[in-house]
Amino acid sequence: MNAPEMQDALFSHHNLSGYLYAWREIDSDAQVSGWISTVTADDDGFIQLLEALRGQSWDSVIGNYRSLKTEDIEQLIGPVNAVIARLQGLKTAPRLSAEVDDLLKTLRRSNRDIRI
Repeated sequence: MNAPEMQDALFSHHNLSGYLYAWREIDSDAQVSGWISTVTADDDGFIQLLEALRGQSWDSVIGNYRSLKTEDIEQLIGPVNAVIARLQGLKTAPRLSAEVDDLLKTLRRSNRDIRI
């Protein structure tokens, strides 16, 4: 799992959060945390990781939608408030603003207790 080829292919996994949890159990939390820190060091990697952590959910009003649970964020990336603050800081970046808005909307929809 620590081979560069394996790490380069991580974003191709359908269930990245499940893969990261399994990697942590097989290897170590430090290895996974190190990979996440490297990926999220730049804004594109940060956005890409959040997108890859999204799952599928269903709501009786909305129907099927992509979810992003605070539990996954906090266990893998860190405090959800820090993630939200970073996303809000990226809203002014024209290249990322649409993705950031979508991620913030997803966080609100997936976690009713979040105030953004």
